[in-house]
Amino acid sequence: MLGSGHYGIVLSVKNKDQDQMSALKIVYKTGLSDTEVKIIREEARILERLEGRSNIVQLKNFFETSPYILIEMEYLSGFQLKRVFE
Repeated sequence: MLGSGHYGIVLSVKNKDQDQMSALKIVYKTGLSDTEVKIIREEARILERLEGRSNIVQLKNFFETSPYILIEMEYLSGFQLKRVFE
């Protein structure tokens, strides 16, 4: 697990076909308001519009099931940003 927060967790996952790592954000919709769910969907749409820009984590895939929103993003190794602010 790479991290967790109010909305869910982020896992490191590996695409076996491409031998490539991704970060998978799993958002649990249970207990979230309609507004919060819309905010998460908008996050994915924003990442999609920023595709190809430097210094922005790239969106690989976005899909939704009844209990979850899943956002697959480029995996970046290194440190956690929150440690910069501690």
